[in-house]
Amino acid sequence: MPAKASTLAVGLFTCEGLDSIRKAGGSVYWQPAGWRFRSYEFVLLMQNLAKSRAFREVWPWATGENPHSSAFALGKLADLVEVDAHYRVTFSEIAPLDPPIADCWPGGRTTLRYDLRLEDYGINPAKLAWEPVTQPLTEPYKDAPADGDAAPLMLPAPAPSMLPATTSLVAAAAVPVAGSKFARVRAFAAQMYGVRADEIELEIRLR
Repeated sequence: MPAKASTLAVGLFTCEGLDSIRKAGGSVYWQPAGWRFRSYEFVLLMQNLAKSRAFREVWPWATGENPHSSAFALGKLADLVEVDAHYRVTFSEIAPLDPPIADCWPGGRTTLRYDLRLEDYGINPAKLAWEPVTQPLTEPYKDAPADGDAAPLMLPAPAPSMLPATTSLVAAAAVPVAGSKFARVRAFAAQMYGVRADEIELEIRLR
């Protein structure tokens, strides 16, 4: 008997909550390979709680409060809507995962993953309670700070036991961390690594 085909999805490690996803008609703001992203039917949403708490005063969509790295919803991809060199990932339907599935995000420096097997998470789309998603008439966060105005570092989340007492982080020159943004980057890094903000050392490396 041939093996059953896997149900593949794109995974997004997002600071959003279900409320902001419903408001936006999907997930904001990403820079995927459009041709590849559009080939998937499903998008698995996993919570970046550290990023949500570090940036919610800057980004109005950073409302997530699910356990860190848990999968909290599955979306059916409708399209990618271009917004200022980024994309809003729009959904036709969404299915909340209640309770969220713990410890789903595999880690790494990117917040987008392709080819996630839903079976590996115990998710069967046919058994979920789907709800329609209404698309907003205007761009929901048009007046919010641009991504470049408050872009966080994309950091891995290693186990705290693997970290030294002081962790040195390298910020690439392309990441805007000038002025008061240092404090936000340091706060975000401290939450991700489970250390105090004054233990974070930021190093700017020009290439």
